Amino acid sequence: MWIFYGNVNELGDASGSPRKSFLFFLTDCHREIRLPGDTVQCLVEQDTSVLSGALSTVLENPRNAGGASGVAPLDIALEVAEETGLPVMAHLDNPPPSRLEVLARLRRGDVLTHCFRPFPSAPVKEDGQIREEVLEARRRGVIFDIGHDSGSFGFRTAEAMLTAGFLPDVISSDVHALSIKGPAFDQLVTMSKFLCLGMELIDVIRASTAAPAAALGRTDIGRLQIGAVGDATVLELAEGDFEYRDVLGEARTGRQRLNARGLVVTGGWWYPPRA
Repeated sequence: MWIFYGNVNELGDASGSPRKSFLFFLTDCHREIRLPGDTVQCLVEQDTSVLSGALSTVLENPRNAGGASGVAPLDIALEVAEETGLPVMAHLDNPPPSRLEVLARLRRGDVLTHCFRPFPSAPVKEDGQIREEVLEARRRGVIFDIGHDSGSFGFRTAEAMLTAGFLPDVISSDVHALSIKGPAFDQLVTMSKFLCLGMELIDVIRASTAAPAAALGRTDIGRLQIGAVGDATVLELAEGDFEYRDVLGEARTGRQRLNARGLVVTGGWWYPPRA
């Protein structure tokens, strides 16, 4: 698939399930590129298990697809998504494209990540009011994902959103080489930041398990029930004084922190391999 320049990541399931999920990263787009039918067909035929039942392919418009290309990479991703019946995952970063250009294009079931980012492209105005295009996107059924990252989560933005009753649908860390040593660190630290901000524990857990599974159309993960894969994380809710920082370096002190105490994979305890 030449329009993706080989940036295709295959995501394996911890359960060893034969189903596969793929992330297609559209990293560049010439202004004259069009999406011919045979290109879409190539995507569909790449692995039929991806398209059977659940929607488990996500197309993202990453940050280096902006600039001179503007919103064109997202338009191409949406065209592929329309042909395949799959959701698109887009993010907000330094414009272009603008927040309005991205949000106006997203459909019910599409995912907007970095949704609580600070300026620029923050979802709230300086007075703390949520922007109308953000509210309209939620009414339309767009899924809002945190995607903490190294530059995409601000406490002041999050506080304004939560005060207005706008909770994230999905909480994710977006951990990579630039964020794993801070400020995101890992999923549990990201979840703990929302406890610090006053979000209820049950809502934090749901936004980190069942909600992202639902966004992918997966009923076999993210929940404990008959027919699920039997994966679970055993957590401790520790009490104390814990400092958390956002991507701007602003700090908040919380009284709770989630710590991992064990993993269950396909119904059995998982032990890390010995060195």
